[in-house]
Amino acid sequence: MFNIQWVFWSMDKCLNCGTEPIGNYCHNCGQQKITPGISVKNSFDEYFYKTIYWESSFSYTVRELFLAPGNFVRNFINGKRKDYVKPVGFFLMTVSFFILMFHFFSEGYFSYMQETFLGKNTQEMIDNKVSTSEFRQLLLSRMNYLMFLLPPILALVHTLVFRNKDAGFGERLAFYFYILGFGALVTVIFIPLSLLTPVMWNLRLLPLIGYYMFAIIQFSKANIISGIFKSLIVLVVGNALYLGLVILLLWGYLELSHWF
Repeated sequence: MFNIQWVFWSMDKCLNCGTEPIGNYCHNCGQQKITPGISVKNSFDEYFYKTIYWESSFSYTVRELFLAPGNFVRNFINGKRKDYVKPVGFFLMTVSFFILMFHFFSEGYFSYMQETFLGKNTQEMIDNKVSTSEFRQLLLSRMNYLMFLLPPILALVHTLVFRNKDAGFGERLAFYFYILGFGALVTVIFIPLSLLTPVMWNLRLLPLIGYYMFAIIQFSKANIISGIFKSLIVLVVGNALYLGLVILLLWGYLELSHWF
């Protein structure tokens, strides 16, 4: 195994970027000063170090998002980033895990819940090409793959509702990547619980909505009364826009598939 971390310094220059080193690390690219050559021990040491470091970063990120999500994201924006997983990576990782778990259970163990998810089977047609049942099935099976559309939509609505100037669209986008990623982890907990009763799947909304509202209020530094009202507007309007966009995209996909 060869990794760029094992590039060594020669003739007082970093072979990674050519900068003259200061101390044990290159001040330009961060390359560590390492003796030439790679031993088996070095390879395993590096692997376990990176694995433990990554797991620690992930656990620190989850812990901070659980305890004080709004303050955590603000600290991250202000520069405290070394020990945490980056927002886009965190979102993609947790949502991918959620999608994997959801479809693993839904295709087998959730078969008795099809009516809960999809409604009763019907031959009713949306138009002369697409049936209601066909569209519902596509919506259930593909909606999760379009979750990446939700953070920018919520960030946009948040920008319009909360007028504070201390956070731009990019900062709000990072915020929603984080809290929606954490929400995906919470939802994973409810997937096996839904095996006991389908009601558990709907009950997941209570802690999720409460958490999102708490996070939005804290991040926006809003007072409790107006914060509750504005955060509800962001969640309702944002999710409505997201659902409308998903429906439009999937309906267009079905129309094109029947056309060709």
